[in-house]
Amino acid sequence: MSNDYGKLLSIPYTKGFVITGLVGRLPMSMLGISGILLVTSTVGSYTLAGMLSGSLLLAQSLTAAQRGRLVDRWGQRRVLLPIVLAHTGALTAILLCCLLHGPELLLLAFGFVAGTTFPSIGALVRSRWTDILSGPQAPPGAPALSVALSLESAIDELVYILGPLLATLLATSITGAAGFVGAMACTLIGGVLFATRKGGGDPHPRPAADSGSVLRIGGIRVVAAVCVALGTILGAVEATIVAYTKEHGHTGLSGPIVAAFSVGSLIAGLGYGSRTWRGNAANRFVLAIACVLVGMVPVMLAPNIGLLTAGVVVAGIALAPALIGAHELIQELVPAEKITEGYSWVQTTVGLGLGIGVSAAGTVTDRYGAHTSFLIAGAAAVLAVLMSLPFRRVLARAATPVQYRGTHRRAAWVPRHAIRGGQVR
Repeated sequence: MSNDYGKLLSIPYTKGFVITGLVGRLPMSMLGISGILLVTSTVGSYTLAGMLSGSLLLAQSLTAAQRGRLVDRWGQRRVLLPIVLAHTGALTAILLCCLLHGPELLLLAFGFVAGTTFPSIGALVRSRWTDILSGPQAPPGAPALSVALSLESAIDELVYILGPLLATLLATSITGAAGFVGAMACTLIGGVLFATRKGGGDPHPRPAADSGSVLRIGGIRVVAAVCVALGTILGAVEATIVAYTKEHGHTGLSGPIVAAFSVGSLIAGLGYGSRTWRGNAANRFVLAIACVLVGMVPVMLAPNIGLLTAGVVVAGIALAPALIGAHELIQELVPAEKITEGYSWVQTTVGLGLGIGVSAAGTVTDRYGAHTSFLIAGAAAVLAVLMSLPFRRVLARAATPVQYRGTHRRAAWVPRHAIRGGQVR
């Protein structure tokens, strides 16, 4: 495993954008909890805290793909720097609103602006890896792109383990606003360093000939729908864990159990990237979705805290290959000039599913108890299988590179079924 990832990070300039990308991504998991701690410690309203987090998450999910499209057209540096500065400004306004007890509507408005300008650095890092490892310009002996996508999936899980711990530590050891300030600092420092780092970085802008959304591609619609279901599983499981531990009198264990969920995904993500896979990505994706369903069974049947912890580790191990497979399919199905938008749709749809999962789990928990709300995640896993299995052939229509004369840039991409005898139909 270390050999594959060692080769990957030995490529010149890659360590720099991986490290700055990690710092810039920490607010993904810090903003939610640090925002709640900020509002409750200054205003004292859990309702307002939930509304602020909801407005930020909703705006972030609705605009992620549009920000990705801007990056594809104008380049990462030109788009990311203004977005980072605008996002930091909106977070500063939220902080001042809370400290000065400003109007609630103004606070929610700034939350929406902060979500709209949230820098989707995860998609930008994956876009850089795709540009480095795909096509004839890939370094000799470089690992496959799946290794890089697995590494990024593992880093995402690391972010979701470290972020809440850092935000809580700052808020409890210094002041209620310290976690929020820490998230702002990570956004500003990580985002600016990522955007301005020279070498191995900003892929050349590739304006698309067709300005339409990548959702016009049938396979992408399938991936997006499945990612909504995967996000629902994540949201429902994490929300139900909190309620389940409270019901059993072990509220303090909710954090470690959620962390165990992420640790399972981290290990599986690194393991997935350490192997050389044969066959097409569509079959692996569908198989991974089926494993997610199997992995949810011990979670739904767990009779106590101990077995629940073991169950969520198994479920996390099953989820990681599915999310990596979604990014692999994006890379195969989306034209090179729209790759950032394609990766951004994964974030958008998973974020949408998170909101659905948390809301549904909360409603079911209030009516029927925490253990029953695990069925929300199980139902989402069944739905993911039903959406992916019948469309396996649609997903398998991966892209085949076509080299045009007179250019050494990355080849244009067309669907494989449009090629007959080496000629584009």
